[in-house]
This record gives sequence, structure tokens and C-alpha cells, in this order.
Amino acid sequence: VRKNKLREEFAVVKSVFAEADKVKKAKDAKESVDGVNDYFVSNPETEFLVRVLNVGSNTKAIAQAITHVKGLKNKSALLLAVDTDAGKVALQSVVAKEHIDKGLKANEWAQIVAGLTGGKSGGKEDAAQGSGSDTTKVEEAVLAAQTYAKKFVV
Repeated sequence: VRKNKLREEFAVVKSVFAEADKVKKAKDAKESVDGVNDYFVSNPETEFLVRVLNVGSNTKAIAQAITHVKGLKNKSALLLAVDTDAGKVALQSVVAKEHIDKGLKANEWAQIVAGLTGGKSGGKEDAAQGSGSDTTKVEEAVLAAQTYAKKFVV
């Protein structure tokens, strides 16, 4: 009898936790998309963005922000998420066709960041993703990614 009561209590706590986690992830995704959109609205002449999103290990938030950038004309982005507790860096990039024609490739762009953060990446010219494990190198990787993109996109 007591075991069943504990199971029921655990199920309630687990359900509350899962719901709170779901709400937080949805909020992270919305804030990420809004932040990227606000950046491009405030800086219409800027054609690319390299940014660390404050979403921890929520890779779906990065994916939704990247999907939003895909819908913008002549815009490219490389977005990162850092989970210092887990020692993980996640990244995704998307490159507009106009920028591919100028030489910017998503897979090469992602490889710069993944390489500096001790990880791997893969993808195609228009979209790539990757991960790393050295969270201390994120700032350096962001600067390297910006420098790389500036070679092709002014």
C-alpha cells in the first residue's frame, strides 16, 4: 500500500517537473527567435550573425532560431548554446544562397567553431551543425567565426 502511494506521489512530482521543463524550453525558443529577429530588424544592413544563445543545452531553441533565419532574405547565422555544467557546446549554422555564391559555406563555418571547442561538425554548404566540449574556448570561437564570415560577407 505504501509503495503505491510513493509511486503516485513520484508520478505527480515527475509530471510537474516535465511540464515546467517544457514551458522553459518553449520560452527559450521564443526568446531565441525573437532575439535573432530583433537583431536583423535593428541592423538591416548586416547580413550575418554569430551569437551565443542563453539556452543551456536546449538545442531545439537553436534549431528554431536557425529555421527563422532560413526564412529571412540574404541572411546567414551561426548560433551556439553553451552548457557549462555538462561541458557541452552546441552549434548550428545556416548560409543564404547569396553568401554561398560569395564563398561562405555553412559546413566550413561550423568546423571553425567545432574545431576550436574540441568537437566535430558536419553538414552541407547551406546548413551545418556541430558540438564541442571545451566551453572555455567559446569566446575565441565566436571571434574566429565572425572573422571568417567577414571574409565573404561585408
